[in-house]
Order: sequence, then C-alpha cells, then structure tokens
Amino acid sequence: MYSPTFFNDSRSRVHRSHSSTFRIQPHSKRRVAYFHNKDVGSFHFGPQHPMKPERLTLTNDLVIGYRLHEKMDIFCPPGATDEELMEFHASAYIKFLKEVTPENAKQFSNDYFNKFNINEDCPIFSGPQHPMKPERLTLTNDLVIGYRLHEKMDIFCPPGATDEELMEFHASAYIKFLKEVTPENAKQFSNDYFNKFNINEDCPIFSGVYDYCKIYAGASVAAAERLASGVSDICVNWSGGLHHAKQFEASGFCFVNDIVLAIQHLLRYYPRVLYIDIDIHHGDGVQEAFYLTDRVMTVSFHKYDNGNYFPGTGDFDEIGTGTGKYFSLNVPLKDGMDDDSYILLFKDIITAVKDKYRPSVIVLQSGADSLGKDKLGGFNLSIKGHGECVRYVKNWNIPLLVLGGGGYTVKNVARCWAYETSILVDTEVSEELSPEITNFYGLFGPDYSLHPQLVNKVENQNTKSDLQKLTQQVLEHLKALEGAPSVQMQEIPTDIYGNLEKHDNELKDLREEKRADYRLRQRLIWHDNEYFDDENDHEKDQLIDEENG
Repeated sequence: MYSPTFFNDSRSRVHRSHSSTFRIQPHSKRRVAYFHNKDVGSFHFGPQHPMKPERLTLTNDLVIGYRLHEKMDIFCPPGATDEELMEFHASAYIKFLKEVTPENAKQFSNDYFNKFNINEDCPIFSGPQHPMKPERLTLTNDLVIGYRLHEKMDIFCPPGATDEELMEFHASAYIKFLKEVTPENAKQFSNDYFNKFNINEDCPIFSGVYDYCKIYAGASVAAAERLASGVSDICVNWSGGLHHAKQFEASGFCFVNDIVLAIQHLLRYYPRVLYIDIDIHHGDGVQEAFYLTDRVMTVSFHKYDNGNYFPGTGDFDEIGTGTGKYFSLNVPLKDGMDDDSYILLFKDIITAVKDKYRPSVIVLQSGADSLGKDKLGGFNLSIKGHGECVRYVKNWNIPLLVLGGGGYTVKNVARCWAYETSILVDTEVSEELSPEITNFYGLFGPDYSLHPQLVNKVENQNTKSDLQKLTQQVLEHLKALEGAPSVQMQEIPTDIYGNLEKHDNELKDLREEKRADYRLRQRLIWHDNEYFDDENDHEKDQLIDEENG
C-alpha cells in the first residue's frame, strides 16, 4: 500500500523507457522522482568502516521532516537483476558477490579476493570495523518524512535489479559469485575467488550483500527509465552513486556500479550523457567504463594528493582515449577546499562543459564525503556549499538523475541529502531540527541544526593561483573537443508509455487515499556511538535497540 514512508510499494518494475531529448521550459512545473528502499539503510559494513548506508535513513528522515516528499513522486526501487549488474560488471565478479558471505569466505581461494579486489575497503563480511553504514539511509528517510518532502514527490519502491540487468555491465561470473556466496559458505570458495573479485576488508561478504546490490542498482536503473520516458524531470536515489565498482570486481566499498548501469540505459534514448561527480574520491569506475566513448562525458572533482589518496587516479591528464579523448575531465584537488573556492571552480568548469558538450541528460553523483568533518575526507565544504552545486546543475532544466555516494559521518550525510532533496523540490526548510521533524533528534546534537559548522582543522592547501591554473588546464582540454557528438536515436518502444501511464494512475489513486499527516517510524539497530564525530566513535561493539513511535 502506498504511504508516505514510500518503501513498501509493491508496484511492478516499469518497462525500459524512452523519450526524445528535451529541455524543460523555464516556467513549467518540474517533476521530481525520488527513489528510496527502506531496506537499503539496514545493511551494515561494521562500525569501523567509513561507508555508512544508514546515512540514507538519516537523509530520508530529513527530507520527510521538511515535507519535501510532498513535492516529488516517490518510488521504492526493485533490486537490480543479475543481468542488469552484468551489463557493466563481469559475470564472474557478480557471481562471486552473489555467493560469498562472511561465513563461507574461507571456502574461496585468495585468488578470488585478489582478482575482485576484496579487501579492507570492500570486505567480505559486515563486521564491526567497517565504515560503510547503510543505516544512513534510514536517517535520511526519517528527515525526508519529517520535513514532509515526500509529499512533493512521486514515491516509488521498484523491485531489485535482475541478474540479467546487473550483467549488462558486470561479468556474469562476478554476479554469480555475489549471488551464491554468504558468510556461512564463504569457506567453500577458494581464495582465488576473493582475489579475483577483490573481496576483502573494504568490500566484505556480509549477509544480504547481493540483495543490497540489487536494491540500490535497481533503483538507479528504474530512475533512468523514468527520465528516459519523460514522465519525471528529476530522479533521486540516495542509495546509489557507488562509483568505484569495476566490471569484474568490487572496489572502495562498492560492489556493483549502479551509475554505469543507469547511464547504459540512458544511452539507449539520449545521445549525450554528462556525468558529474562531487564525491571527494575520484569516480574511477565510471570513468573507466566510458573512457573510450564520446557519448558520455565524465567530470570528477576530487582529492588527488599526487595519487596517494584512494583510488589513486584522477589526475588532470586523464582525458580519455580513442573516440573518448577529451571526454573525461578530472579536477584533482588538495585538502582544505572551502565553499568559496569550490563553488567558483565548479561553476567555471561545469558551465563550460555544459555549453560545449550540450548534454541531453545529466547524472550527478553527490557524494557527501566532500563535506567538512567527514571521517574519510579532507575538505571544508558546508552542507549549503555542497548543495549549491546541486542547485546550480538543477537550474539548467535538463533531465537530471541525482545519486548518493560516499559520506561517512552519518548524521551529516543525512543532513546533506535531505537539504539537497529540498533544493530539488524547490522547498525552503527550517535549519532548526526538532523531535517533530526527526525521530532521531538526539543523534543530531549538540547543535540540532540542519547546517552545523563543518570546518575541519585543515588549512586550505589550494591557493587561488593553483586553482586558476587548474581551471585553465581543464578548460584547455575542453577546447580540444570538436563539438558534441550526434547520434542516430532508436524509436520509442511501443509499450513504454502505456505501462508508465498505468503506474502513474495507480500512484494517483493511492495518493488520494492518504490525507492524514504521517510519519515513518522504523526500528533501527546501530552500534553505540556510530553516529557521532568522536575519533573513537566506532570502538564499542554493543548493539542498541531504538524503539521509535
């Protein structure tokens, strides 16, 4: 049944969609689709791992608290199928992720872990040391509902991606592995599997890892379908944006690359896709996937540190090759980037990219680890500064898919994504948090604000002259482009509009049923101190049951 919690919608997955490319008229009402599945925030990498899926729970809580959901179409996405994952990822890698678990990891040879890069960043188990916290999604969702943002969107809960969808990128062997491996049977797999698919402490096999991949990848694919059909102008999936995963392996807390899968779908209906990445880490998996094509331009703003910062790629001279030469742009930065420096740099470069490339659709990865005080970051961006990048791109009135990504100080991730949801639905929200807005009010102390002070004790190492020089270097690469590519597009599938119209009619009927004010009340389990900023905040391993409502 449809409800403002928008996570249990059993509607079937929309069909593959298509729409001619277009720009939205300046005075037309923007249609925003928001993708969130309640289960995505419950996955747990462990209290020591910086990746916190629970940040999505916090984000969603703020979005709802600000009533932003009232201005969007809300979708509960299905998990990606094996086939969808393997549209980008190697089947062997997907198979490995599917099969391996913390319990059965020892059954896999080290070759699997080495091959698929399973290590401390992407560990095979969801242990107490892992920084990835899916519960960040629960907190995000709580804020989304508290702000009543869900009332301004169409809410969808699409099914998970199918095996076939996952294998549109990922190798079938990899998807098969992910599907079969579990913590219980991991020892049955040789170490070759873990090495091959890069399963390690960073990308561990934990209970439900394959379902987790299907959920967030399925949401991004479904969002791409909504955009391509023309029934939504903006789609949001905060659980997506996992940009490090490669075709054959896991990497950097990312098992399946939902971004690549979504872009592959968009390329069926749009001639040019612009991918923008504002995560503090280089979007290496997406760049690698489209390094040889001119139909996708990737632009990544990230910390580089002369290759000493994960993933070690993303220098400004990585520009693509072959047909894709000059269609990969990188903006390598140093520690301490502040709002003024970042926003000026971002707008100068991304405006030039937009004018030169003339994208038909945009995918924006809005990783929140570029915020100040992030556990794995090194920038000094505020939530408003980060959100200004989202606002700037949104105001172009080009079809837009907004995804999550990194972000390891969970409560700030939720604040950021809830605030950016309000931007996407053109709604002002109060800066002061309250128990009426969020069920997790106590987690947002001591300031209890949507916009806390996030300045690190890190000096901005990016001088004005350095940034001017970097901007000029990037723009010189852009000048080398001969122009935006022209592509012969296929016809619109005959069944897409009928199916989407059916789903929208169902959504309308269900929306009319709900008139009362409602709140999502979830039972959340987290590790003690997991949401706080103290350097020892993940040392305790005791679970706390929090009853809400």
